[in-house]
Amino acid sequence: MDSKEIRSYAQMRLANAGITEGNMAFPVKFFDQPIKKKVSLFSEDISGNLKIRYVDLEGDHVYYVEKNRPKEFFRTRLKNPVDEMKYFQPRNSGKHVYWTPIIINKYQEGKQIETLFITEGEIKAFVGHLQGLDIAGIGGIHNFSNQKENRLLPEIEKLIEKCQVRNIVLLFDADCLSITFKEDKDLYQRPNSFYSAVKKFKELTAPLNVDVYFSHIKSEFEEIAKGLDDLILHPNTNVDELIGELRLLSVGNNRKYIHALSISENSISVLRKYFAIDKVSSFYLKYASILQETEFIYQGSNYQHNGDKLEMLQHRDAKLYLRVGCDYYKEVLKINSRGTVETVLKKWRIGEIKRDYEQKGIKNFIDQITKYDEFCNIPDNTENYKRQYLLPNYTTNYNLYEPLDHPIKEGRIDNTTMFLKHLFTPTSRDSPEYGDPYLIALDYLTILYQHPHHLLPIICLVSKEQGTGKTTFLKWLKAIYKSNATILGNSEFNLDFNTHYINKLLIMIDESFIELD
Repeated sequence: MDSKEIRSYAQMRLANAGITEGNMAFPVKFFDQPIKKKVSLFSEDISGNLKIRYVDLEGDHVYYVEKNRPKEFFRTRLKNPVDEMKYFQPRNSGKHVYWTPIIINKYQEGKQIETLFITEGEIKAFVGHLQGLDIAGIGGIHNFSNQKENRLLPEIEKLIEKCQVRNIVLLFDADCLSITFKEDKDLYQRPNSFYSAVKKFKELTAPLNVDVYFSHIKSEFEEIAKGLDDLILHPNTNVDELIGELRLLSVGNNRKYIHALSISENSISVLRKYFAIDKVSSFYLKYASILQETEFIYQGSNYQHNGDKLEMLQHRDAKLYLRVGCDYYKEVLKINSRGTVETVLKKWRIGEIKRDYEQKGIKNFIDQITKYDEFCNIPDNTENYKRQYLLPNYTTNYNLYEPLDHPIKEGRIDNTTMFLKHLFTPTSRDSPEYGDPYLIALDYLTILYQHPHHLLPIICLVSKEQGTGKTTFLKWLKAIYKSNATILGNSEFNLDFNTHYINKLLIMIDESFIELD
């Protein structure tokens, strides 16, 4: 292949979607220019990623503020997604609607819009626009609202009012009803996320004088044409029939591509049933071909079909309790004297557990609680961490050390390095024979993480000045080691017992919280 024919990811993505220089050029007004300039709505960055330009209803480029200066807003479709993140946008740049040219033109001309479609994804919206649909895109299934104000994004309301929109449709992909089984995955979460989006859309559009619908591409197209753009561009799609079904907004057995549901007329319970999350039996019935007789998690509880009926194997709350020896404990969240929340084990009477669960019809709840013979405290910050230790005589120990769930990945630590150098840079008072304080600190932190059993000296950060980072260093360690670390103040020292901190890997004392006589 000739080198000139080799295309980048961005070029390939646009070509596959039928987006060309001709149909994506659009006049845009920039804040520092007197007149509109025709620019491409899609472009390629230096890494070959696809940059998506956002334009508001007035035809002005969308801006956000960074360091008190306006910056052009783009969303970027990454050619190599990071941790399943396909898109990138600048931090604190806000939520914005991707308005297609057909919508912007109708808004500026004051033309009526019969049906407004809102779908997840800019490419899908643009491909739909090329087919004459009055369609806009959002960056995620929940990104149609301003959460702080609990209302639709203002520009959606502006469009509905000026263009006298009669119908508004939330359009999802073909996989909105699908699940993927994993042993440790709560299968309720995905369908509930889609349900929650539709429910919120129903609630926020209720005050508006519009008919509201939820539509999605039929599930059978998930493997061949999941999104609207895929379906429009698929060679076997009758595009006219597809567009007709989208605009028809009704359900029928003869519908080939689209399922539609009026959410103005139907209740929340109908939506829950549609997503099969009204009860666990409905969920199992819908996904029985996937689940079969495999144990699965639903809303935190474990279930399994035994061939005759669906049974609960473990109630979700049973995971909060444990029995060690003859005593029962419950994991509870507690606000400490510094206002931060931490997890503690609190003794719980068996009579209260029975009153809370078994007397309310949850059978064998006590039997679902995991039982141990003794406590142990074995710190381990690696993938080899174990909560339970089984000894040769079948005695089980409950490990009080909490696992660290930080995802570990390679990357730069410039801010961390700068912070540690600020704290441990040698001064004229430091004796060279003891070594570089910064390097000693790095050794200390490395040993603490990789070999937490190893005894280490006590670090004392001393400075007459305030605001030098001493307290921040303790909070930083606390953030890393979570409930395995504690910062002590007066309230802890005044207690008669030390059981609340004796099992910690790190016991830190901050002079800010200590009152000295």
